[in-house]
Amino acid sequence: MEYLFVYGTLLQSIESSITAFLKSQGQLLGEGRTTGQLYDLGQYPGLVHTPEATTWVYGQVMTLDNPTDVWPILDTYEMMEPNGHPNNEYRREQIPVWIDDEMYSCWAYLYNRSPRGLTIIPSGHYLDFLDKNGAHWAFINANK
Repeated sequence: MEYLFVYGTLLQSIESSITAFLKSQGQLLGEGRTTGQLYDLGQYPGLVHTPEATTWVYGQVMTLDNPTDVWPILDTYEMMEPNGHPNNEYRREQIPVWIDDEMYSCWAYLYNRSPRGLTIIPSGHYLDFLDKNGAHWAFINANK
């Protein structure tokens, strides 16, 4: 079984065509967390996973029914060029994610550039940040 950790615009409570697609391709396993920092990239967030961090980024863990069908769609949504191009804004990588005290190895889209100069989302909760940010809502609404 493959797991996907979502922490931003792919969260299941956000209504869009991509979240509807994800809901049709798997099931929500539970609320999860991983170590690192969540950054505001202007219209959406980016996760920098840091194994030794003492800060958490919160999201959801999903199971995927047919991952080979899902990855091309999500990679396109995340604007990833094939073969891990170094200019990609994101890279897909497996990271440890905890649901309560149980650890899962989850695929996640991680920010692939330097976070220098970016604003940290201190709570690590994208939905808390989203409620106060019109630019992010504009991006979500443009992708409905």
